[in-house]
Amino acid sequence: MIEQSKNDPDDLQIIEDIKELIQSRLKDANIQLDMNQKYLNYDINEDSKVLKLEISELEGSGINLYSLNILNQEIQSKLSNLTNLEEISLLKNGISKSNLNYNNLKNLKTLNLSGNQLESFTIDETFSNSIKKINLSNNNLKSLEIINRLFNQLESINLSANQFEKVPNIYKNAGNIKKLDLTSNNISSIDHSIGELDNIEELLLANNKITTIENNVFYNKQNLKILDLSNNFLQNIRFDHSKLESLAEFYLFGNDIKKIDTARNIVRKIARNRNFQNIEKHEKQVIAFFEVTVRKGELSYIVEDNHVIELYLAYQDLSRLPNDISLLSELKILDVKGNNLKALPKSIFKLKKLQKLDISLNLNIVVPGTFSILKDLEDLKISYCNLPKIFDKLIDSNKIKILNLSGNGINQIHPNLSNLKDLEILDLSYNELFEINRPIFELKKLRVLNLSGNQIAKIPERISDLSNLEILNLNFNNIAKLPINVSSLRNLKSIYMVHNRISQIPEYFFKLNSLKTAHFTANNISMISSDIDISKKFNEFYILENPLPNHIRYKFFKRNYKKKITLKSLHIKNAYSFDDCEFTDLTQKNLVVGTNNSGKSNFFKIIEEIKPFSRISKDVIKSNSKYEDFLLHYVFEFSDEYISNFVENL
Repeated sequence: MIEQSKNDPDDLQIIEDIKELIQSRLKDANIQLDMNQKYLNYDINEDSKVLKLEISELEGSGINLYSLNILNQEIQSKLSNLTNLEEISLLKNGISKSNLNYNNLKNLKTLNLSGNQLESFTIDETFSNSIKKINLSNNNLKSLEIINRLFNQLESINLSANQFEKVPNIYKNAGNIKKLDLTSNNISSIDHSIGELDNIEELLLANNKITTIENNVFYNKQNLKILDLSNNFLQNIRFDHSKLESLAEFYLFGNDIKKIDTARNIVRKIARNRNFQNIEKHEKQVIAFFEVTVRKGELSYIVEDNHVIELYLAYQDLSRLPNDISLLSELKILDVKGNNLKALPKSIFKLKKLQKLDISLNLNIVVPGTFSILKDLEDLKISYCNLPKIFDKLIDSNKIKILNLSGNGINQIHPNLSNLKDLEILDLSYNELFEINRPIFELKKLRVLNLSGNQIAKIPERISDLSNLEILNLNFNNIAKLPINVSSLRNLKSIYMVHNRISQIPEYFFKLNSLKTAHFTANNISMISSDIDISKKFNEFYILENPLPNHIRYKFFKRNYKKKITLKSLHIKNAYSFDDCEFTDLTQKNLVVGTNNSGKSNFFKIIEEIKPFSRISKDVIKSNSKYEDFLLHYVFEFSDEYISNFVENL
């Protein structure tokens, strides 16, 4: 760190001068900020030297240095006197020309001028050689020059979302750049300018207008690890890729590649380049190079790789999977839900280690085999595929523990279901079932059963056979009665019976000791045959939209309340002109809750009676003005009378 001489200005005093200048302009413009709004942030070291400074536009307000007319020599001069600065950010300040004296900022490593109005920018001898990162994204830049000095510490330049029509010539003075981001510009071709960046590791060129790439551009890019050419206008991949020895991620989607041979070879190279021993297990599973889509809606190739464990291709608009998916011999999880797949390839049944498969939301998909071939399959999801005969594909699939066949138009539970002896979770919701029949009751290990959204009229007595059942969901059916056998489900924790035709909740239902959640909203319940304290028995007990008499409601919901609705305490923080206050002597302040806004009005009447609120404008208390921010925290006690009246008016 550079020592500060006795004549050097104090860093904190400079910050105060800048804040005072901004505050003065805010006052001149008649702008008052919320207490939580900050336009200036800074970090200091133990010697009170400012190392990091950020002055940015107030979010969503349009208030910045430009709008306050202080992008002048005075404030930039003050900034330039913060000679210990390592990082400066002037994000979204309307800057069209930078007049900072970078020559004073000897320690500057990071410069962020993103979101301004710059049309050109020059990195010259005024910059310290210590500069490492420059962010000029979201400007109007058409040119960038690096002149008169070798910036061998410069590692990263972000030029995304500008107006560049070609790659700027920066290689002569910044040849050590490792990351160059030119995403979202107007670049149409890639020429030798890139070719000279020998140390480049990450090159981002997505969302441009690139049609051609010169053949030798990537010839000597042994360090290039990430290359993003997605969403351009490429039709052919003809550049020399023989030296891309470190390439680990390659993005081509959103182009119109006619021939994929070169792309296939690049992907094979990626597979060889990846050092899986040095990558975290979770990162192994995110295999972007398998998701390279060179034609929209088509996964064109798979590369053999024994390290791939999980493959996620959900919602990729795929119309088919390639047969060589079987090359992923170690694959355990395959997720292809939400595509337009017409059929699964037969080779998918060669994935002998597959444990989890999700093909949901692929309408009318053809399954060319039985899942019993996949001996390790434990989790199978085939929901909303319109496959009413899908049970035919489940012959003797013994290891399956989780099965989701919801939304398939199934009208009968097939005997094959009883073969799934290890099944623990079964979802047959939103089908066309009229009854719960024998195959389900053979599933002795079942813990979760979801049959919601069907047309079931009766819970069979054999429900008691499901002794391990913990969650039963029968929402949106036509069930009129809870049979006594339900009381045998000793492990039942949650039951969902919303929107049925149940008229009574019998006493034996409340003897289920494990039951903590019960939803009976929108039934015909007029009787609850128990005096149990629901508030102690259940975590959730929903019974709205039922014709319960008021005395039943009151009996079940009156418990442990005082005689009044009493405001016990009130805590106010930062209310206009005074600091934190807490009031606890409020036992005589009763809040009468009525309809519409009367509760709120009465509450504010109480507030107005409490000192020191008498010193505050009523408009402050009753308004939501963003310039008069305050926090109220209040505590009430409720009486039996209030609860009774409230329940009766539900």
